[in-house]
Amino acid sequence: MNENIKTIENAFDIINLLHANKKMGVSEIAQKLDLAKTTCHRILKTLTNLNILIQDDEEIYYLGYEMYKYATGLNKDMLLINSARNAMMQFAKDTGETINLGILMGDEVIIIHSEEGEFYALQPMLSQSSPLNCSGMGKVFLSTFSEDKIEAYFSRKFDERTINTLTNIESYQVEKKLFLETQLAYDNEEYEYGLSCISTPLYDENNQIVAALSVSGPTSRLRNKGVERLEDALLRTSRMITESF
Repeated sequence: MNENIKTIENAFDIINLLHANKKMGVSEIAQKLDLAKTTCHRILKTLTNLNILIQDDEEIYYLGYEMYKYATGLNKDMLLINSARNAMMQFAKDTGETINLGILMGDEVIIIHSEEGEFYALQPMLSQSSPLNCSGMGKVFLSTFSEDKIEAYFSRKFDERTINTLTNIESYQVEKKLFLETQLAYDNEEYEYGLSCISTPLYDENNQIVAALSVSGPTSRLRNKGVERLEDALLRTSRMITESF
């Protein structure tokens, strides 16, 4: 068999293995597929560079958001975007701010849809993925974790992107309590200086969090527009989408 074709076959074997097992390390993947570790690592690095896979700080691999894009034409995933689109468009029209729809993928938030607001000279350049500890949507998803899983998550060492970056479980528990009371989570210039975010969850018919909405922008602009006004609009949009499920 041609070596290049064998490499493609090995790549799909890795994707299928991760689909079945959710997450694995390079040694375990190599052992399961009877691959040389160097070969396995080379394929994993390529798939990660293409965003087919996501690698966390402990060198554990998950399916990445590019795989989600291929799946969005199927069943309930596309229904989520379709259910959210009209309400998100109304939010963008009413507030002039861009609103994002995100899901949990491994230990990251993946933005799967956005509705753009007005054009501003100063626009936040959001990544398609972001950590849980320093993003509004990430904190929404952290609230669904068991206490043991939260402890395990915060046992790792985080990069302090700004002086406000949340890096410890004690600070998160304070924010979680506020979130449970208000259904709002925040990134207060934790991911990037000058950029703030407000987020709220979307629930399914079983009252389980399935996605999150967020509005992000320069801190000064959000304050000038009125944070409470944006919070109310975001909560209203969430209720509209949840009722449409």
